[in-house]
Amino acid sequence: MTSLVFKHGLLASLFVFIIGCNTDSDKKPNPPIKPADETKYLYISTNDIDGNQVVGFNISDDGTLTEFVSPFDTGGFGDADDGDFDAQGAIRIIDDYLIVVNPGETTNDPSIVEGNGSISVFAINPDDGQLTLMDQNDTMSGIQNIDSGGVRPVSLDFTTINGKTWVVVGNMQDGPLCVTPSQTNDLESCTDQYNRPLSDYLNDNEDQQRSVNLFQFSSGKLTFVSNIDNYSPEVSGSAQVSFSPDKTKLAVTTLGIGYDAYASQELQLQTPAHTFVYDISTASNGNLSFSNRRYFANPKIAFSIGFSWSPDSRFLYVSNAILQSDATEAEVMTLDTHDTRNVFTSDKQSIPTATGPISMNEDDATCWTWITPNGTRLYAIAANTNKIASFQVSDNGALTLEHTTHRQRAFEPESTDVFVTANQKNMYVVANVGSFSIAMFDIDANGQPLEKSESPLTVKASRIDNQEPDATKTFYLGIAGYPNYYTGF
Repeated sequence: MTSLVFKHGLLASLFVFIIGCNTDSDKKPNPPIKPADETKYLYISTNDIDGNQVVGFNISDDGTLTEFVSPFDTGGFGDADDGDFDAQGAIRIIDDYLIVVNPGETTNDPSIVEGNGSISVFAINPDDGQLTLMDQNDTMSGIQNIDSGGVRPVSLDFTTINGKTWVVVGNMQDGPLCVTPSQTNDLESCTDQYNRPLSDYLNDNEDQQRSVNLFQFSSGKLTFVSNIDNYSPEVSGSAQVSFSPDKTKLAVTTLGIGYDAYASQELQLQTPAHTFVYDISTASNGNLSFSNRRYFANPKIAFSIGFSWSPDSRFLYVSNAILQSDATEAEVMTLDTHDTRNVFTSDKQSIPTATGPISMNEDDATCWTWITPNGTRLYAIAANTNKIASFQVSDNGALTLEHTTHRQRAFEPESTDVFVTANQKNMYVVANVGSFSIAMFDIDANGQPLEKSESPLTVKASRIDNQEPDATKTFYLGIAGYPNYYTGF
């Protein structure tokens, strides 16, 4: 069986060349940070099925966290009872506003389609980080959220073009796995994690629930503009949506359908993840237009989740999970958005520009990323093994593993979303399942995260009457810092 990367001789030669290049980070220093830009507050969401909440934290001068006295109700619902669905970008901060997804199904709300998720907007008080929920519907009494336009919204991003701020929302709908194959050993007859035959999902005719939608944002209010795309069951729903730094492209990753057997060879029991790219232009009516849809997809990669853009908007650095046995080097991969001959081939036979293995022989489940502002270092979070991998990134997208940090006192698997402060001195990694906490790190001069002795910080908001949270009720989703000087995904 051919290797994922070395299928074509030309690519093999290119990869050998670029992986040998070293990046001198001194040539690309991170932009200087003004005191007013220092990250003051950190936020996560609980994704609680009884009512989603945003939990806030003060960031001290040495990078330690102190939890706010009370969390903030979003008015929407979480979806933790559907298990661990991997996504990145569930919270974004635009100026003095925080936007967060409510992945749970909305019921008995006339302003939201029955079963759809919703989006909440909060105003941030710059003096103390406190949040105030903003009304999204003037025609109804009370404070209303806005319909996400699909089922299980998991990712957001924004950009400002010609004085208008645009928000894109990705709806996942489901994250199916082939768990128990039948005697016929085919995808349709395999049962998923909910003990349903996958044929039910594959024939659901609900592509509009797996949607990517565009909104306009002004003065704390979202307004639906248009549907950008819908995805078939085989493609599955969004895991992350993100505008390119130069505002000319939109990228979307999807989960595909994975076979729940690490490093399997059973290609017929899964469908590939997709990474889509769309070109952006401004239409005659002033709205954004999306065109030239193309995608990366390789049958050996079932889940593509979190990703980061290179600062020049050329490369995507994508984290992957559920990999075939001869594709484990693609735990992190580089995709050249300029290359439609080998990478964005739109034929499900795409080849990565470069790959970044973390361990090769372990089921790391790498799902979250963060790139430094100068684009020379990429961090990747492995959920199953609680590793934080740091890669040096070359100008042509090559990835060289620098070091790997193992979280202390971690219950496997639990590491998820990642955030780095504006001064590049501290990192925070969300922990679910075992500890429901936030791991706190100092970043040394070589870019390696070193976990603080007082880490992790237990999140009190999820412990009602000091009881440990139930992972079928609460599963943290998303992370963001204020002020939003920079976001690395």
